[in-house]
Amino acid sequence: MPWGRSFLFPDRKPEGPPEDVILVHGIWMNSLELLPFGLRLKGHGFRVTYFNYHSILGTPAQAAEQLHGLIRSLKVERLHYVAHSLGGLVLMHLFEQFGDLPPGRVLMLGSPVGGSRLARRIAASAIGRPLIGKSLERGLSGEVLPAWRGEREWAMFTGDRPFGIATLFGGLGEANDGAVTIEETRHPAQKVHLTLPLNHLGLLYSSITPALTAEFLWSGTLRG
Repeated sequence: MPWGRSFLFPDRKPEGPPEDVILVHGIWMNSLELLPFGLRLKGHGFRVTYFNYHSILGTPAQAAEQLHGLIRSLKVERLHYVAHSLGGLVLMHLFEQFGDLPPGRVLMLGSPVGGSRLARRIAASAIGRPLIGKSLERGLSGEVLPAWRGEREWAMFTGDRPFGIATLFGGLGEANDGAVTIEETRHPAQKVHLTLPLNHLGLLYSSITPALTAEFLWSGTLRG
């Protein structure tokens, strides 16, 4: 299985200057929670920038505008884009809205690019709606989603361990990572779609995923 080899024997950093990566967090999080993942990517030779945004007080489209400003300030010729959960929808808005972005590969971890059944379920109650906030708008609701723009190589890593917040809301009834179903992470433009033995938070905190991420960002593929 490809993740096993990458985890045990990760590739060394390619020759040349470090490649730049920007990390985008998910709902109810901030950039501090990306630090373990980012430090592991640095260990693989990448230069890491963290993006912080209000995941429920603003819409994914508004977050994308802020992210665009940060990217322009970096003044880099090439940039890879890595996002967890809701952050993947922020990236989709980014690519839909802006055509002046540096080239680079895209990798998402458990991002519900088809919308989130769990988010809709939580938001259906008066108590739950504030917890989801504006993340529903052209995002987690799944009703009107941003179009995929560009020719970027795109990978999605998802999990199949159903241990997470969904259990508090009746479960999801199909293969899932405890928050997002595997089907919700699929998109026809993805070059790689890999399911790992992890739950939603495990995708972010496991040492397996940074090694796999590094491999994909370097080469655009994973070893079989």
